[in-house]
Amino acid sequence: EGERYRVFTLGDKEGSVLEDGGLSRERGGKPGVWLKSVGSDGEVTEALVPQSGLLSDLLRPATEIVEDPRADEGRRANPQPAAEG
Repeated sequence: EGERYRVFTLGDKEGSVLEDGGLSRERGGKPGVWLKSVGSDGEVTEALVPQSGLLSDLLRPATEIVEDPRADEGRRANPQPAAEG
């Protein structure tokens, strides 16, 4: 259960998925989910996500981890009690 996903959509709503599975940026189709990827050349590609499948097919490993520049401000706004030792 936790390793699989399902896409839920409202059939009476407009969306970006055309009958042939193509992309409609004008929302001329039905609702759906698109997986976007950025190539090494900076080009963005889009692929229609299947209605169900393995979550691992959608997730990508991180290529870089950086601290959010707002982290210190968040820490100041949410102080934690000192650990007893």
